[in-house]
Amino acid sequence: MRFSLACFFIAAQLLAPAGTPAKAEPRELVLVHSGAPGSLYEIGANEFARRVNERLPEDYRISVISDPALGDSPALVDAVRSGAAVFALPSSAMISVSDAFAVFELPYLIRNRAQVKTIRSALLENYLQPEAAKKGLRILGIWENGFRQFTNDVRRIDRPADLRGMRLAIPPNPWREKALRAFGADPVPMATRAVSDALRTGVVDGYEAPLTEISAQHLTDVQHRLSLSDHLYSPAFLITSRTQFERLPMPIRAVIMSEARAMEGWISTLAIDMESELVDQLDRDMEVTHVDTQAFRAASRGVYGEFIRTVPGGAKMIEALTDDLAHVSANGAPTD
Repeated sequence: MRFSLACFFIAAQLLAPAGTPAKAEPRELVLVHSGAPGSLYEIGANEFARRVNERLPEDYRISVISDPALGDSPALVDAVRSGAAVFALPSSAMISVSDAFAVFELPYLIRNRAQVKTIRSALLENYLQPEAAKKGLRILGIWENGFRQFTNDVRRIDRPADLRGMRLAIPPNPWREKALRAFGADPVPMATRAVSDALRTGVVDGYEAPLTEISAQHLTDVQHRLSLSDHLYSPAFLITSRTQFERLPMPIRAVIMSEARAMEGWISTLAIDMESELVDQLDRDMEVTHVDTQAFRAASRGVYGEFIRTVPGGAKMIEALTDDLAHVSANGAPTD
């Protein structure tokens, strides 16, 4: 059977019209993400693919697959580890790889994007990359999903006491639950695709997410209050399997690594512009207010203490993200 098929293939090539040689299909390098249309996930993944494909030879191409049903869950990480995809773009799902990634779940530890840019290399190479390597993964870039906010249709949120008993939809993430419970809320983990129905049916009272996700859900008819808190900064990690990636030719890897890093600044600039525009847009249909950040920071002390006590190297990671570890105690968050 194999011989017959081989002979048929050769004959087909010989009989092909002159000037139309058979062309092999390019090898697809699949990048999977769970972002909704218009999200930073989708925009970033598509722009990255465009840039890389312009530089790759014709026998390679990156294709992007969006699967919102996955949510920001360990399934994204598993897609890379199993070989179902070459790249993935998880955010808090990286906590399934190591609790070291929960450093981004400490409220108000990240104040601005300049801070992330300053500590990026030290944090990645000294802490996050080694943890990813233990699970056979490699981080190619640290992109972002933005600063997180609160929406609800119950009451205005100024201080943590205003969240008491409020059921908030959050991604499945044990450290996010700890932070929200410290604020007094009742967090309800669920996939992003379930949030809209949960809000409309009253299963939850509000939503905790970046502005891009809040806008993508089109919830202004059932959520009338937007509380700008910036309580957490959510990065997005472009990851790959070390084994899969190292099998690619060096020139292909070089292009991918170069563009993955270049995307970091591009995504950050885009996120700043989008956040400004989205606040203006949402302000037309929602009551937009700012929370008392000092009160929320004070409420988060216990989460910092638990991170320092339970995550190996946790105190050093916090030090890498702050100017002076003297402001951090085993029971408290950094103070100004």
